[in-house]
Amino acid sequence: MDKTSAEDLRSFEKRLTEVVTHLQPSMWRYRILLVTLIILSVFGAWSWLSDPHTAKLTFYDSLLNHMLFTTSFSTLIVLFFFGIHKKIVASSVITGRCRSVLSEYNMSCDDNGRLILRPRPAQ
Repeated sequence: MDKTSAEDLRSFEKRLTEVVTHLQPSMWRYRILLVTLIILSVFGAWSWLSDPHTAKLTFYDSLLNHMLFTTSFSTLIVLFFFGIHKKIVASSVITGRCRSVLSEYNMSCDDNGRLILRPRPAQ
């Protein structure tokens, strides 16, 4: 491997690790937010469905009496419309796509974006 190819590979690896590293903190924040909203929604749904007054009220009044479920579930739906599920898996999508492209060149990358050089196949 000549010097320019090695420098290009190092530059590509450095940029890929920067991209993956930049996505990691926001990914964890979104995961924590999503899990928290799911837990609140489940707890709110349980309290809403176990309330004996729910059957006697209209649907709208029942939702107004259980604001924990209403707000957490509404927020969860809005976040899914804005693509929170895509932001959670963004780094794995990027590394997966890089792996598929790099496989043609006998290379791969790990989950952190570091390149893995494979031996050339015997001809």
